[in-house]
Amino acid sequence: MSVGRTSTRVAILAFAAVTWAGAAVACPVCFAAKGEANRKAFVATTVFLSALPLVMIGTSVWWAVHAVRRHELRESERSEERE
Repeated sequence: MSVGRTSTRVAILAFAAVTWAGAAVACPVCFAAKGEANRKAFVATTVFLSALPLVMIGTSVWWAVHAVRRHELRESERSEERE
């Protein structure tokens, strides 16, 4: 598939998503929540879903840094053994 066709398809998809977003307005469940327990559940879910990407990115960065440090430690141990 050529780049031109891919760009056209992406543009059409983006246009459709933007124009149909107004029709969604909001989830009907959000307006149906009348009780305090439902409100707390929505707030807790919002906090969880907001924090989840940050935790995932933070964990990935931590893992990468840890892997680099472990590799550097192994390399320094190898170089000390050679000397």
